[in-house]
Amino acid sequence: MGAIEQKKQIVSEIKENFQNATSVVFVDYRGINVSEDTTLRKQCTESEVVYKVYKNNLMIRALNELGVSFDPKMFEGTTSVAFAKDEVTAAKLVCDTIKKINKMQVKFGYVNGELADAKQIEALSKIPSKPVLVSMLLGVLQGPVSALARALNEISKKEAFKLRQDGYSEFVKKSANKDHPTYYCVEEKDNIYRWDKALKKKVLVRLSALNKLEEYRKNSTIS
Repeated sequence: MGAIEQKKQIVSEIKENFQNATSVVFVDYRGINVSEDTTLRKQCTESEVVYKVYKNNLMIRALNELGVSFDPKMFEGTTSVAFAKDEVTAAKLVCDTIKKINKMQVKFGYVNGELADAKQIEALSKIPSKPVLVSMLLGVLQGPVSALARALNEISKKEAFKLRQDGYSEFVKKSANKDHPTYYCVEEKDNIYRWDKALKKKVLVRLSALNKLEEYRKNSTIS
């Protein structure tokens, strides 16, 4: 492949990366050493950010062909570029690296197709990424949601208990007279009691499940 074709291919690559990105950050990478550059590239790869170093004239050509606005003077000196699929990741990775190693400098960038200067890119880097924001929001909502879930669960239990009681409403009504030989009452979370005339008090029947009350109904003398 000749030199001209290689340049065309690189320009096409720059344009494709630009068009597929939500945010683009151009950086003056002067002063960065191999180890620091390797660390930055690794972080970019892990965050699905495309980080490249292109010749300035090829980047200028690609931007001109895309029809986007920029100041050609910003391409003086060394230039690398980070392409990200969201608004903040590229800015955050670049700016965090600059703060850590005290080298490099943001030149300018684009966010959602709009030109952004270095200060805007730096401000953008301070915004939490979308996954972090979602996590923070879930953390805020978790308490009320959990409380609501518990409340709804308790209501559900009470309603279910009420429905089970209603199924025996007629039986309980018929045995409401404490002098009746098969008087039973349902109280205290499914516990079943009978009235002991000799002791003159309620006696717990050793059956706590309401569905077993049917056995008492069948064996009772209530008509």
